[in-house]
Amino acid sequence: MRNCYAPSDAMRNLVGLTLISPMYFQFGLLLMSTIREITSQKALKANKNLCMTHAENTIGRDEFLKEQFLKCDADAPVTEEFKLTVYQKIWKKAIHARAGVEVR
Repeated sequence: MRNCYAPSDAMRNLVGLTLISPMYFQFGLLLMSTIREITSQKALKANKNLCMTHAENTIGRDEFLKEQFLKCDADAPVTEEFKLTVYQKIWKKAIHARAGVEVR
């Protein structure tokens, strides 16, 4: 993980880049891989104005992805309901960020 961000990238971002906790790293890779598939140029062209709705519905229904997130820190002293709230915020922000890259 030490090689995830080059020092030059961190400096350009005023050291604002944040690495995720190691226990969530594999989940993050899986999430972004899934999001790249559903927000690709091909997917955006196919779904047109409904592309974001389609992406959110696809991730929202992905039980495997949700299960992987919940397994990351099973011993955290918070409720599953709270974890799922965090999970939803994470994937929504990630979808919007990735889609923004695709429509530039």
